[in-house]
Amino acid sequence: MKKLELSVIIPTRNRLDATIRTLLSLTFQTLDQDLFEVIVVDDGSIRDTFHILKKLTHRLGFRIIKNKDQGSAACARNVGWRKSDGNIVVFLDCDMIADPKLIEMHLDYHGKPNSDRDVVLGYRFLTVESVEYPSFKNLNEIQDWAFSIQLLPDEREKFWRSQSKVYYKQKADWGCLYSHNISLRKSLIEQVGGFDDNFGGCGGEDVELGYRLFKISSNFIIGRKAIGYHQYHPRSPERWKSNFSNIEKIAIKHPELSWFKNKVLSEWRVANNTDHESQTIKTRQIRDLLQ
Repeated sequence: MKKLELSVIIPTRNRLDATIRTLLSLTFQTLDQDLFEVIVVDDGSIRDTFHILKKLTHRLGFRIIKNKDQGSAACARNVGWRKSDGNIVVFLDCDMIADPKLIEMHLDYHGKPNSDRDVVLGYRFLTVESVEYPSFKNLNEIQDWAFSIQLLPDEREKFWRSQSKVYYKQKADWGCLYSHNISLRKSLIEQVGGFDDNFGGCGGEDVELGYRLFKISSNFIIGRKAIGYHQYHPRSPERWKSNFSNIEKIAIKHPELSWFKNKVLSEWRVANNTDHESQTIKTRQIRDLLQ
């Protein structure tokens, strides 16, 4: 019998359609399905999300956990990884369509020598509002879809490219830890106690985890081959409020990061008023970007 290697943790809250598309994409992974498990944590959805997803568990091959209504992505992720059986934990947002090689690539990164303290930051392409999603008939369809549409590059790309060539190719910064597509060994997240449950909503709780991982000498690796495609959705005023509140909490918890709070809040205020569609890249640029 093959040994389970990875656990994929997906928090969700009132995002039924997006979650189903993400789960469908995980059924077309190149990695043997026996080597990974998928755990969905429903964080108090007010609609029928939990009951509908529960009916799909056998068909789509995942476990689902009903979490009490915390309204906290941090809490939901903690519930998931603590119930997991894999030695490697992959955190994937419920609105991330997984490239067919995403899980295989995460496992490959952690199979390299001296990778016990590595935190892999998977790559995230962003779709635009007008995109039509694949029907998930087969693996090739998802790949063809990804190369037939216009996409936004990972928002961390500008920072990575501003660094030295060695830095750009291999390593990242703790402030780039966005939990939409990351992986690390379960023993490593256990060492820092997981996400901080005191962070409500979503946004910022992942960066705060990154800082604590940095303090125990973790390595942050740019996982350019572990690709996810973010399903477009507008960011609500409530989401922005949660983001700003959590960044404030980081500075309170870690006073030495007051400079980081000011930098991020300034950038987010600009992002809140930016026309991202003007930044889309052509399909032919995608392969070059990932070289």
